[in-house]
Amino acid sequence: MDAIADHWRYALDNPNFKYSRLFAIGFYSLLEKSDSEIVKDETKFSELIKPLTDKLNLPIDKLKKDLELYRSNIEKMTQMLIVLADTLEASKKKRLEKN
Repeated sequence: MDAIADHWRYALDNPNFKYSRLFAIGFYSLLEKSDSEIVKDETKFSELIKPLTDKLNLPIDKLKKDLELYRSNIEKMTQMLIVLADTLEASKKKRLEKN
């Protein structure tokens, strides 16, 4: 975990760095790539990001809020894709029944 924090610290030490929602999504994506199971468990995820955000001086409340919004949007898009697939399947069946 210290190695990850050291790499992030390099970027965050840049005087022009400004926290953004896009940064939070990148942060989440890297954590997800390193351990996809840990981001699925809210308790473990919170335990993981707390020391990282402390070490990197990131606003944990804002980060959590941004990631909650991101995860919610991902879930909505997943549901939308399921509905679209179901709609396409139903449309395909109707066309086959007409022929």
